[in-house]
Amino acid sequence: MLVQLGASGVVATICYAVITRATSLSQLRPLAATLIATLPFIVAARVALSREAAALSRRALLAVVVLGVVAMRLAVPLGKPTASDDAYRYLWDGRVQAAGHNPYAYPPQHPRLVELRDARFYPNVFRPDLRTVYPGLAEMWFVVAYAISPSGFIGLKLVLLLHDLAALLLLWRLLSQRGLAPARVVLYVWSPLVVVQLYAGCHLDGLIVPWLLACVMWAESRPLLAGAALGASAMVRPITALCGPALALRRPIKEGALAALGFVVAAALCVLPYARAGAKMVESLLVYSKHWQFNGSLFRLLDALLNQKRWFRNALYAGIAAGSLGIGALRRPPRSARMALALALYFAFAPTVYPWYLIAPLALAVLHGSGLLVVALPALASLADLVWLDGVVGGQWSVPTWALLLEYGGLYGLLGYELWRGRRPAAPQRE
Repeated sequence: MLVQLGASGVVATICYAVITRATSLSQLRPLAATLIATLPFIVAARVALSREAAALSRRALLAVVVLGVVAMRLAVPLGKPTASDDAYRYLWDGRVQAAGHNPYAYPPQHPRLVELRDARFYPNVFRPDLRTVYPGLAEMWFVVAYAISPSGFIGLKLVLLLHDLAALLLLWRLLSQRGLAPARVVLYVWSPLVVVQLYAGCHLDGLIVPWLLACVMWAESRPLLAGAALGASAMVRPITALCGPALALRRPIKEGALAALGFVVAAALCVLPYARAGAKMVESLLVYSKHWQFNGSLFRLLDALLNQKRWFRNALYAGIAAGSLGIGALRRPPRSARMALALALYFAFAPTVYPWYLIAPLALAVLHGSGLLVVALPALASLADLVWLDGVVGGQWSVPTWALLLEYGGLYGLLGYELWRGRRPAAPQRE
C-alpha cells in the first residue's frame, strides 16, 4: 500500500514538473497541471480512504507523505507565478513596509512611493491606483517574505511551505483524535488544487489553513484560543469570520464569550501596527466587495434579476451573515462541519470565486464525508481558468457557460450527496 501511495506521488510530481514548465500552454498551465495530476491523485486518495490505510505504520506513512509534500512543491518552478499577478502585490506591500511605510497609507502609484518603483514588482501590480486590500496578518507575512528574498519569490514560497507543513501536522493530529486514518491527510496536502494554486500561483490562502485547523482542534477544550486562531485566519481572509457563529453558538454562554474575546483580541493585534491608516485600511476592500465579480454561481442568477438595485449586494452580504448564524445554531453537525458549511454558503452566493479561495474549505472538508467532493474539487474548481479562452480569444473576461455548468453542477451535486449521506445514522465522532 505504501508503494501504491508513493508511486502516485511520484507520478503527480512528474506531472507538476513537466506541465508547469511547458511554455506552449501559457496561462492554461495551472489548469493542465491540475487536471493531469488529478489522475494519480485519485489513486492516492483511494489508497488513503481504504480500510487497509488504518493499519499502516504511522512512522512509515508520515515519511512517505512528507517526502511527497516536499517533492511536489519543489517540482513547481521557483520563479515567477503563473496565470496570476497577486504575488507581485504581496511583495510590493512587503517592499513598502521594509522601507518604513504603512502599506495602507498610499496606493502604489502615489508620488510618495516613487523611489520604491522597481522593474520586477511594481510594473506587475494590479490596479496600482488602489490601496492594498489585504488584512494585517497577511501584511506581516508579506514583509517577512520580502525580507527573505527581496528580488524574487523564494521567500514567499518558503513562507507558504512552512504554513503547509503546519497544516499537515495539525490535520494529522485532528484525524487521529477523531479515529480516522491519518492517511486521509493526503486528500489535502497532495491535492492538485493546493500544490498548483499555492506554489505555481503563489496565493496567500495557504496562510489561512493552519489557523482554521488550530481553531477546530481547540474548539471544544480551549474556546479562547480557538477564537484567537479564527481571528488570525480572518486577518488573512476576512470571510473566515463567518465561521464565528459555528464556534461560539451551541455552547455555554461563558465559553461563547471567551471564543468571541479571543477573536477580537487576535484581530486587534493584527490591526494595531497599521491602525494609523484609519479607514484607508478597508477602502479597497469595500471597492472589491461592491464591484468585483468572477466565476460566481448563484450570484449570477441574482445579479441578472437585481443588478440595477443599489441595495442588492448589501442585502446579499446580510443574507450570507444571517445564514452563517443559522448554520452555527444547528444541533446535529459537528462544529467543524458547521464551519465548513458556513464557508460553502458564502462561496455559493459570492460574486467572486477564484479556485484558490477554496483551499481553506477543502482542508475542513477532509475531516468529513466520503472524500468524493475533496477529490473532485481541484479539477472542477480549476475550470475557472478557462476564462483565459474567452478572455483572450473572445475579448470578454468570463468563464465559458459550459465550463460554469460543469464546474458548479459537479460541485453542488457532490455537496448534495455528502449532505444526504451525512443524514444517515453514524457513530458519533469526537471534536
